Amino acid sequence: MHNRTVSALRLKYPDTWQDWGTYFRNPIFLLALLPFLDSVRPIWDIAFVPLFAFKFVKLVVHLCSLRLYWPIPRADNPTITAIHVTVILSTTGDLGLKFKNCLRSILANNPARIIVITTPRRYKLARSHYTKLPSIIEIHAVAETKRESIIRAIQRAPSEIIVLANDDVFWGRHFLASALAPFEDHRIGGAATAKRVVRHYPFKDIWSNFCNFIACTFIERQNFEFTATNCIDGGFGVISTGTGLYRADILRSFEFTKEYPEETWLLGLVGPIESGQDLFITRYLVKDGWKIHYQNSKEATVYTTLGDPEVIFGLLIKTARLTWHSNLTSLFRDLAVWHSQP
Repeated sequence: MHNRTVSALRLKYPDTWQDWGTYFRNPIFLLALLPFLDSVRPIWDIAFVPLFAFKFVKLVVHLCSLRLYWPIPRADNPTITAIHVTVILSTTGDLGLKFKNCLRSILANNPARIIVITTPRRYKLARSHYTKLPSIIEIHAVAETKRESIIRAIQRAPSEIIVLANDDVFWGRHFLASALAPFEDHRIGGAATAKRVVRHYPFKDIWSNFCNFIACTFIERQNFEFTATNCIDGGFGVISTGTGLYRADILRSFEFTKEYPEETWLLGLVGPIESGQDLFITRYLVKDGWKIHYQNSKEATVYTTLGDPEVIFGLLIKTARLTWHSNLTSLFRDLAVWHSQP
């Protein structure tokens, strides 16, 4: 009986990465950590003061930077307008009401062309349901990977500016007019815009409402940090795939066309990497010496919806996983951020 009890309490070492979550949630493991945590408590007490001071100073600096920030105004006679824009719209959804509203909001901005990329099954559905689309809209099925499909769509784009967008965003009527203003500066290769969440009531339960609210605060925090840091030294975290604007010549270059679908990590041991397209493009712009501008204005704001808690948590986990990988790549392989965004 004693042996059975000991065997039941004994921790099993995780065999796979998927087992680690269960391993760390085991109450026996947490109890075993208590003596260790108590022994290192003086170290954490000492570390708390400088960490808190750093966080407080960072907040004050960001608040001052936010106060000094001003979006780039539209030029009286702009050289780049909506007729110089091709929108590449990626969708894997059901092509229902949300997709229609997204497409209508983009059409209201009068771009030169819209290229829709979807899965083969959704492609057949789109062809059967959307038989009378405007001539500027093209629909294509995904190739082997999403990155290869985007490269093919970029090669079809005849415009000077390419916008990569997802089907869960909605633009205002004057979105492009304001979002294109930074490209009057020839040093700017990419632009991102502020995001706001449209909350749809009623929620099915309190938990869904709470999770949606937490996701909304995450988006607002991103707006705050991106605006502040971009104002200080031009630094920027990531141009979201929700809506990102780029100079077409950059995305058509031989180097980008070769590197984008074949991104690897750990000296080529991991990859090709399919996710994290937005992080790769942002790093590529910085590495190639281009400036990035964050256009935070009412007209340039992108509106989006957030799904159920499962979808929200999945996005947050994906963001956390990709962010540390991308940051390590920027700091220790690309190295450009050390001098461009000190």
